[in-house]
Amino acid sequence: MPFNEIERCWDAWYEAYTAGRMVARLGPGEFFTYLLNTETGEQEVINGTPKVAHREVVGTYINRNTQKKRSSMPSGWSTTVIIPELARAAYLTVLTTSIHDIVNISAQLEAFKAVNGGRIAGIPLVLRRRPRKISTPKTGRDAGENV
Repeated sequence: MPFNEIERCWDAWYEAYTAGRMVARLGPGEFFTYLLNTETGEQEVINGTPKVAHREVVGTYINRNTQKKRSSMPSGWSTTVIIPELARAAYLTVLTTSIHDIVNISAQLEAFKAVNGGRIAGIPLVLRRRPRKISTPKTGRDAGENV
């Protein structure tokens, strides 16, 4: 990790994109910090102003088959890491959309910080994913189906 402050290494945002363009960013709260009107291209929220409450669908777009699709808010968190093998000070961003990754990485960073007197910068860590069985309760229309 390049910094001792976890929030500088580990961003927690929900973001929505269409055609490679960010159209919405929801911070660790109930309000958008950035929101673009996908119909007009106008920025509706900039730096959290005005206050617009979270909603799942943030706009629409036309796909390759000229079908109108909804842009939804997927989860997405990123972490900034330095890879020593690159032999230079370059930050790389690793993305994940799994809430389980988020919980595990957050807990590990807090634990390392606690046992190292508030320091996590420069501690060599190995970042890897391993398959895990998780609980996936059925809700809504899936509740009556056999899987």
